[in-house]
Amino acid sequence: PGRLFVGTVSGGTEVHFDMLPEDLRPGDNVEIGGLVKAGPSGPIVSATTVEKKPPATGSGGRLPAPIRLSPGSLVTGKLQSQWVQADGLVRRVDAGTNELRLLVARFGMKVGVRVQLAGETAPPDLLDAKVTLQGVADLMRGADVQARDVQVLVSSLREVTVDERLPSGRGAGLKITDMLSPAAGPVTYPRTIAGTVVYRGKDRMFVADNSASVEVVPLETGDAGTGDRVSVTGYPVIAGAKP
Repeated sequence: PGRLFVGTVSGGTEVHFDMLPEDLRPGDNVEIGGLVKAGPSGPIVSATTVEKKPPATGSGGRLPAPIRLSPGSLVTGKLQSQWVQADGLVRRVDAGTNELRLLVARFGMKVGVRVQLAGETAPPDLLDAKVTLQGVADLMRGADVQARDVQVLVSSLREVTVDERLPSGRGAGLKITDMLSPAAGPVTYPRTIAGTVVYRGKDRMFVADNSASVEVVPLETGDAGTGDRVSVTGYPVIAGAKP
């Protein structure tokens, strides 16, 4: 079955369905009949009927005001199925035929984003761009049923705004000791360093050049091992007195 998310005055609800009206669009007013069951992140409606209705008085088919995502709002676990807004830097882009997947980061918060591509083409140069987007929060929970991660489901590229594309080439070819220098740009700009892996752990490594060494936390585990020469592009995070 497919699924959709419906917002009401009391919050959002996930709905599972077998068939939908063909002309249903985000912002439409609907009436749903079905059974309520418990889901991993909250109640789910298993729909037997989904009927499109005229816009509610005064709504004009508009979507509700979004809740802005923040680290504090994530840990509450109360955002499931809510209409939300996220903004930050795009750290990863995976473009498929029907879906665009992004990883958006802001102040230590990382949010996975899945954008439906209904015949649309993903804009170029999204990597390292500052974006603002709106969609539905879909929480992913651990074995202890605590909220562990959140992804935002976005209906189309119309809900994604590129606020700024960072200048290319700045922060490239730096010595580790120069990562925080004014010449490298603001800390929101990416840096590129080259060096030798001097330690490799399960989820982090240390890379050294002839000026210093730095801890690197990769988004994905690669095959680089101790002694390998690597080039690393990422964003500086200050831990104590060292980046």
